[in-house]
Amino acid sequence: RNGARLVLLALADVADDEGVVVYADYSIGDIAAKCNLSERQVSTILRDLEGGELAVERAPGRGNTHQYKILLPGLE
Repeated sequence: RNGARLVLLALADVADDEGVVVYADYSIGDIAAKCNLSERQVSTILRDLEGGELAVERAPGRGNTHQYKILLPGLE
C-alpha cells in the first residue's frame, strides 16, 4: 500500500488543476524512477488503483496516449 501512495503522490505532483495526468507527458518509467519502484510494480499499482483512487481513459490502439485522473472524494 505504501507503493500505491508513492505512485499517487508522483501523479499528483504533475497533475493539472483537475487532477488529470496525460500519460504522454509522464510515463510509467518516470513514475518508477521517482518512486524508486520497478516499471512492473508501477503498472501493477496503477491497475490496482483503477476504479478506486484513479480513473483511466485509454486511447484506442497500441502506443496511444492515456489519461489518468486522480479521484478525490468530496471534491468532485
